Formats: sequence, structure tokens, C-alpha cells
Amino acid sequence: MVIIFSNNLKGETMSRLWHRLKNNVLYYCSVVDVLVTEFLFHFIHFLKTGKFLQKRAKYSQDEILEEIRKIAQELQDKEKAPVEGPEPGK
Repeated sequence: MVIIFSNNLKGETMSRLWHRLKNNVLYYCSVVDVLVTEFLFHFIHFLKTGKFLQKRAKYSQDEILEEIRKIAQELQDKEKAPVEGPEPGK
């Protein structure tokens, strides 16, 4: 990240440049904070259990759509199933 303070910055004032610099520093600090926190979480988990965290299974869009179709079919079958119990009017 290189910041050049010169007069040809298309009218940006020094205060505007200062605010951009502060925002960039805050952003990069937050990125580093997330990386350090995630690393420490994995490290502590490894020390406690002796195992690395398992990665979650990633499903393709086709697999998700197929599961949704199965669930929808089960719901339709339940709606079509005859209701048990006494018939109305008896």
C-alpha cells in the first residue's frame, strides 16, 4: 500500500487522504484479527482433542435440489394420505 501525497490527486484534500488511510488501516487490522482468531481457535481445538477440525461437506446445487424434491414429495404424500379416525357425521 503506497500513498503519495502530491498536488495531482484530483482535488483530494489531506483530511480525505487521512480518512482513507485510517479506513485502510482499520480494515487490514480487522482482517488480521479474523485470521489470528481463526488460527487460535483451530490450535486450541487441536490441543484439546488431538484432532484437526473436519471440513464441512459441500453439496452441489443438484444434490440440494434433489433433497428439496424428496421433502416436497413426502409432504404431498402426507397430504394425500387418508385421515385416520371417525368419519364426519357418524
